[in-house]
Amino acid sequence: MRSTFATLLLISGPVLAQVPVSGFVDSSMRYELDPESLGFSVDQVELDLQRMENENLLLRADLDFGDDGLGGWTAAVEQAFLRLDMPGPATLVAGRFNAPIGFESLDAPDMFQYSHALVFDYGLPVNFTGARLDVALPAELDLKLILANGWDNNTDTDMEKTFAGRLGRQFGEFGVGFSWIADAEVNGDDSQLVLDVDATWVHGTWRVGAEYNMGTTTVADQDLGWNGMLLMCHKDFSEKMGLTLRFDRFDDADNLRFGEAMGVVRTAFTVAPTFVLGERLGAVLEYRMDTLDEEVWTDGDGNATDAASALTFELTCGF
Repeated sequence: MRSTFATLLLISGPVLAQVPVSGFVDSSMRYELDPESLGFSVDQVELDLQRMENENLLLRADLDFGDDGLGGWTAAVEQAFLRLDMPGPATLVAGRFNAPIGFESLDAPDMFQYSHALVFDYGLPVNFTGARLDVALPAELDLKLILANGWDNNTDTDMEKTFAGRLGRQFGEFGVGFSWIADAEVNGDDSQLVLDVDATWVHGTWRVGAEYNMGTTTVADQDLGWNGMLLMCHKDFSEKMGLTLRFDRFDDADNLRFGEAMGVVRTAFTVAPTFVLGERLGAVLEYRMDTLDEEVWTDGDGNATDAASALTFELTCGF
């Protein structure tokens, strides 16, 4: 008996043949310095399907397959949305889409190092499910307005939604953006407001980025919060080689993001040479050291420590 999957492929084959497919494979070798450990991983395989239904309507789906950290694989829909060009300078995006907030990109081919900064991991959502209105304003202003479910929440049936947005402005080589995320309901009756400012300067072979992130959650009429920042500098020395330096810090004074077992203040310093090995084939060698204000990690001798470091070699190939 023919499987349901095989039947689906036969039915959808002629349609899929008209859908351009792109994506990437991201693999790595990671060496933890203390205690020592060495591991290989296929971190992510992404398939991106995109089709223009007509001159005003685009359909897109990004399918992700990644390491679940337990020796197996996870499959997920990273994005799945339609983009409709509206009359005037506006575009409507509906579905599940990457959060257009912050300095760092989500996918490996768009990054200048292997790991994400603490602000990305703890201060911002990855995706929204809902609707987004993109509006090109005069004076090179770019406005994005978002009404969606909660952070990375695909299903949410109550009336309390997240209102977010970003206002950006480009000044030649310098760009700046101001973003906000207002959650009317977090963990029951709590409300939350996140403010984020990002800036980018691109000049020749130099790229410099900065970001400041702060959040406030109201719990039982008490305001609790966090703040974080990052500074990143990347320099291309040739068409084949570059270097990234990044420093980031996250202060979770009220244990809202790290949890009580992980201290309050965490910093990370990253050095990452980058290499172009061929068409759509890139490599990164990243050294990263994280420090905490509490000794919550254990070193190779079994002693408590406030620092952890790792060396990672990553290969990313697009298609």
